[in-house]
Amino acid sequence: MALIKRIFLPVGVIIILILCAVQVVMPAQSPVIAEAVPTSIPASTRKTTLKVAFTMYEWWLLNWSNSQVVCQIYVEHEGIPQPAEVYYFCGQYLLDQWRATPSCNLNNTSQCSGLYIHLAHITLANVKLRCY
Repeated sequence: MALIKRIFLPVGVIIILILCAVQVVMPAQSPVIAEAVPTSIPASTRKTTLKVAFTMYEWWLLNWSNSQVVCQIYVEHEGIPQPAEVYYFCGQYLLDQWRATPSCNLNNTSQCSGLYIHLAHITLANVKLRCY
């Protein structure tokens, strides 16, 4: 048994080293070579049309005193616009004024001051986008 270990152990190690060397010198897969990109690609081969459906909500920021629209806000989600959206469309001054407006008794709006928000329109639309 000892004689077998002395003969086969070094032979096994040599075989493993040879296999490792062959793998390094000759990898299993050949390298990939990229093709040259043509200078002009015909438009007909690289285009698609996408149909996108969406809902647009138009909100108005109005004065309690005269119901004058002071700003329009457009969002694509249900619910009142977020402060960041109001800031984007109306600016910091109107955002601050709207946030500082106290609650109002809707039975007697003549006593209300500041700004209020109103959902003006809901638009359902489909848009076709051509991508080249």
